[in-house]
Amino acid sequence: MIRIKSILMHNLMKMYFYPILILCLYLLYSCDYKEDQVEETPIDKYFTDLHNTTVNRPSHNGQNDFRLNIDKDSTDDVIITFYDYYTSYSGAEGYIKVTPLNGYEILYSDYIIHRWSWDPILRDSTFYDVTVNIPKILHVGDTIKVDDNFTPNPVMVHYYWFPTGAESGIHSRILYGMAASANYILIFRNIMGNNQKLAWLKAKNTQLLDGVILNSCKYVDNKGFMIIE
Repeated sequence: MIRIKSILMHNLMKMYFYPILILCLYLLYSCDYKEDQVEETPIDKYFTDLHNTTVNRPSHNGQNDFRLNIDKDSTDDVIITFYDYYTSYSGAEGYIKVTPLNGYEILYSDYIIHRWSWDPILRDSTFYDVTVNIPKILHVGDTIKVDDNFTPNPVMVHYYWFPTGAESGIHSRILYGMAASANYILIFRNIMGNNQKLAWLKAKNTQLLDGVILNSCKYVDNKGFMIIE
């Protein structure tokens, strides 16, 4: 009788123990497998991370150019130019200029420069205003519209000219642009053909003498508006 009970107990253990063991091993394997898996972030084909690329000021008289392909079609859409020049005769000139290409335009606003010049012969001063274009200042969360004011012409982010007082007379210096030590966002559109595009480019300029730091850009296809993210 005792032996029969022992055999029954042994059979019961075999019946329940092995399935439970297999289930435990499966659960442990599943947990380890999930921990080993890395979540994949979906790639946004409209977004470009520029990894804080810096367009440096030229080490001597000259310029540095950075070319950007906004819509990833293997054609340059924007040139950002950092120019710096000085001579003892004409003075100093420098700028950060954005030139749209390939059918792109840049969103702008008007900026009025109040200037004067002095004529050594007439010994008189002339005062006048000059209107120039600078990139329109926008912020994250603002909405871009395809029918806003865009221009295909180059636009200055910063510009300066410090004359030395040449023989033709004395002129006021020129200094204008977006605020130094600030983040800024450049806005572009391309309405060539049926495939309209809107885009933003995030950048910052610590100082006019240092360089332009480019952060990222993004575009959309065939939409009349775009929200800056």
